[in-house]
Amino acid sequence: MKRVFPVLFFALLTALGANAQSAQKITEIDEAVEISYGQFCYLIGTSTSAVDDSATYLQAFETIRKTGVFRSDVMAIDPIPLYDIALLCSKTWNIKGSLLYMATKSARYAFKQMQALDMIPLTADPMSPATGHQVLNIITKCIDYSSEQ
Repeated sequence: MKRVFPVLFFALLTALGANAQSAQKITEIDEAVEISYGQFCYLIGTSTSAVDDSATYLQAFETIRKTGVFRSDVMAIDPIPLYDIALLCSKTWNIKGSLLYMATKSARYAFKQMQALDMIPLTADPMSPATGHQVLNIITKCIDYSSEQ
């Protein structure tokens, strides 16, 4: 019994530390003026359990990059444009697109479909880098949409 209490206490402290670390990363991402590919991959990876909460942005980027979604010249620290966000979200949550999206799997048509579903504002520029708050809203809408299907 004397050994159980210190082990449980250590496990609790470890769990709280990991939770605080992920909460700090989410706050950092939410406040970002331009979100990077690494930060976006962290959000996607942790929401789908493909990446551990304690992973770095680079580790998350490398894990998601293995799926072959991004161009080979993209770096983890580069700002991610809205069209890449739309494409990865469409693939992650199986958002059915238009006939042209199903035929081409193009970021352009994924972006247009997400605009039609009111996940991305109609006035948004597909080439513009996304803010952290904007990305969190998009991911939330994607999760809600996929749970309704």
